[in-house]
Parts: sequence; structure tokens; C-alpha cells
Amino acid sequence: MQAKPAVFLHIQKTAGTSIVQAASQYYGSDLVSHGDFTGKTPDDFRDIAFISGHFGYEFARPFLGSRVSFTFLREPCERVLSFYYFCLGRDSSELPIYEIAQRLDLGEFLEAGFQHPLVRERIWNSQVWRLACGYPNPKRQQLADFSEDELLELAIDHLDSFTHVGLTETFDADRAIIFAHLGLPLPAGPLVVNKTEQRPGVGDISTGELDLLRELTRLDRVLYEALRSRRRNLESPRFSTV
Repeated sequence: MQAKPAVFLHIQKTAGTSIVQAASQYYGSDLVSHGDFTGKTPDDFRDIAFISGHFGYEFARPFLGSRVSFTFLREPCERVLSFYYFCLGRDSSELPIYEIAQRLDLGEFLEAGFQHPLVRERIWNSQVWRLACGYPNPKRQQLADFSEDELLELAIDHLDSFTHVGLTETFDADRAIIFAHLGLPLPAGPLVVNKTEQRPGVGDISTGELDLLRELTRLDRVLYEALRSRRRNLESPRFSTV
């Protein structure tokens, strides 16, 4: 069975590892994922059948239109909480962000998201940033090079560039759609892997932490609701006037 070439813009903590693991059953070694793109250019991967990673839109752009392309969004506040508690369970020497998270309580980590460059890139409206531009990009553009309005407009416009944009909250249905586009049967095995278990949710944190979380994800929440609105419109029954 010949799997179609694909590009997957994998935003952290949106169930993307589950997609990559499932895809590996068909693509085998003809697949790159997570941080494999670091220090590379899109040209380095043109002969790879399944390209995925924590890169942004500008890195993925050369492959859009010629491959099955997809990404996932997640309810923004829950995504940031999932990311923080994921970092707490990792080896602090593996990545600087893990060490930072393990030095800070949740409130301190969220406050760092407004100023600390590394934390900000991971949690300040990071879904909007990844879909608007993201790292790496050929012009070496930074978050500060865009206004908030520009970031949001670009991110929403870029939703139309993908074959499919899924939601973590409807993962099962979206995974089925994606594998249909890839011309592949649904793989065997667990649906979701790399899940952060037994962590507090939005309803379990303090009012102050929730206020910080909502401010950090203000643009992401607009993007998320824009996608949900589009999906509801597509699912609504259409009536014709005779």
C-alpha cells in the first residue's frame, strides 16, 4: 500500500505524537518528526514521505498544496496546562524549558510567559504564532516583528492552506479523516499516546492563575473559536429554497 506524502505541522500537546506513532506503522523510516527539523531547511526533507515537527507555517509552506497537509488545535488554556505539567515530568537536563518549568510553580511559569523569551515562545499565543509564521522561517522573523492583529489575521487565513485542521477534542474523528486523505486504513494500537496524566485542569487552578492563563492565550482562543465556528458551519444541514 502506497501512502501519500504528507506534512504535519505538529503543535506541542495537541495529540500530535499519537498521529506520528500511528503514521510510522506505514511510513517506517521515511518519516521525520518532533525536532528532526532543527538546523535543517525544507529542501533537506523534500524526499521524505512524511514530514512532521514542531516547526511553524513558514517551514511547512513549501510543502502545502503538493502533499496532504494537516495540523491540530487544542483548547488553548488546557494546552498550556498540559505543556507545563508535561515539562515537570521530563528530565530537566534534556531541554532548557524543562529545567525552567521545574524551577517555577505554575503562577511563576505563566508570568514568565510574558517576558522570558523561551517560555514566551512556548505558551504566549503559541498556536497563533505557529500558524502565522513560527520558527524557523527564511526571513528570521520574530514574534516582535508582528502586531497582534497581524498574527491573528495570518493564522486564521492560513487555516485554509491545510487539507485538514483537526481539534484535539475530536481526535478520533479527525484522525479518521486524515488517514482517509492519506489513503490508509486506521492503524491498530492505542489512539492517544504521550498523554499527561493526573494533572490539574482549568477548573482546578486559582483565579489569579486562570487570569494569567487567559491573557496568555487571548489570541489563541480567538483562533480556536474561529476553527470551531467553521466546523459547525460545515456540519450544519443545508436547505435549498424551491
